[in-house]
Amino acid sequence: MAKIDDKVFGKMNAVDAGTIMHSEYEDEMNPTEQGKYEAQIVQLFQDSYRHDPHKGALDFKHWLKTLNTGLVEERALKWEDIRASGNAIDKLRDLGRLESTILEDAGLLQRLSHLHTGRVRDLIPIVESVVPEEDMMGAAFNQQQAPADVQSPAPMQPRQSPMPPQPGPPGQNGQY
Repeated sequence: MAKIDDKVFGKMNAVDAGTIMHSEYEDEMNPTEQGKYEAQIVQLFQDSYRHDPHKGALDFKHWLKTLNTGLVEERALKWEDIRASGNAIDKLRDLGRLESTILEDAGLLQRLSHLHTGRVRDLIPIVESVVPEEDMMGAAFNQQQAPADVQSPAPMQPRQSPMPPQPGPPGQNGQY
């Protein structure tokens, strides 16, 4: 029993100013699981890049380096608040397709960050280590735009979350 208490106490002490010092990604995932986690992170950052209407002419590498991760985390909180409300789909539809997609990207990035340190900014070095330099600055990647359905106010269809469903009230189950 004392060993269990020590382990729990140690994990509680591993939290520093909102940062999780124990990284499930680094400490508990095998290489295959780490690869899947890294692929999900890269995909979400690439989606966020494509959906960002303010990126201008920045290529992915420079966009990633200048990304305001505090803003991403604020958007993630807003997304979680909307998801927790009783009428999330209506609220997201009212925001418009582009805005709701940006919030969803932020929310999914924040959820994935909890398997590492809890901070979105700590995911950026993972992306930089996984994506080859030529892909981060390549013309083909940087010319990709958000799909037309993201740019238009078409009816909203929820996309599949890369995270397993979270327990919640009946009907919620981690989906909105």
